[in-house]
Parts: sequence; structure tokens; C-alpha cells
Amino acid sequence: MEIAAINMEDDIDFMFSIHEQIMQEHKEEEAAMVAQQQQQLYEQQLQLEVQQAEAAVQAFLDDANSVVCPLCQRSQLLQHGSVVFCKCGLRINTQFDGMTLAHVKERLENIVAEHGSACPEPLVFATQQHGPLCMLAARCGCGYCAIVL
Repeated sequence: MEIAAINMEDDIDFMFSIHEQIMQEHKEEEAAMVAQQQQQLYEQQLQLEVQQAEAAVQAFLDDANSVVCPLCQRSQLLQHGSVVFCKCGLRINTQFDGMTLAHVKERLENIVAEHGSACPEPLVFATQQHGPLCMLAARCGCGYCAIVL
């Protein structure tokens, strides 16, 4: 009888051990499935973000008159009447020189190209108030200075 009780106890321990192994395998499989699903979601999100960024760049490039604000370097410059402005607070009245966004874009490109041909440092743009007039200037530590608007 003692031998049967020992064998039965050994059988129960063996079955419990097998059950624990099976449960551990299930947990590992579930964890692998969750990790795989998370990786797929991450890749899909990343692909969506890339597509959105490409679409934004393409929309920006498609607009020939779009001009990135030299102050904040994020938003586009806009024009209402004779006022060139940006969401960042830049506001310059071009009434006296009659500049359009196309002129502003060309002026910025020329200034950046002129400076870039002689100096590798980036330009710093800032507004300067002179009486009732507000100007946008480009400066560099190399001594370069130009009035954009």
C-alpha cells in the first residue's frame, strides 16, 4: 500500500510538472504572439507616418510660391494684401516695396546662395524695428548681413 501511495504521489507530481511545462509553453507562445502583433502595429504606424511626411513634403514642393518662414523654420509665410506674416509672429508690411511671396522666396534663395558660396555657417534671421518700419535681416558670425524685407 505504501508503494502504491508513493507511486500515486510520484504520478501526481509528474503530471503537475507536465502541466506547469505546458502552461509555461502557452505563456511563451502568447508572449511571442503579442510581441509579433506589437511589431506589426509599430511597422504599420511607422509606414503611415512616412507616407504622411512624404505627402506633406510633396504638397509643399507642389506649391511654387510656398516660402518657409526663416524665423521659425516650420510654418509657411503667408501674405494678405501687402503684409507678409507667419504663425510664429513675423509680420512685415511690404506696401512700400510691393513684394509678393514669390519675390520674398527669390530674395531668400539669393541671400542664402550668396552667403553659402563664401561661408559654411548657417544664417540667423531676425526682425529689426526702425521707427514704424519692420525689417527682416539675415546675419552670420562671419560678418555677413543682408536685408531680406
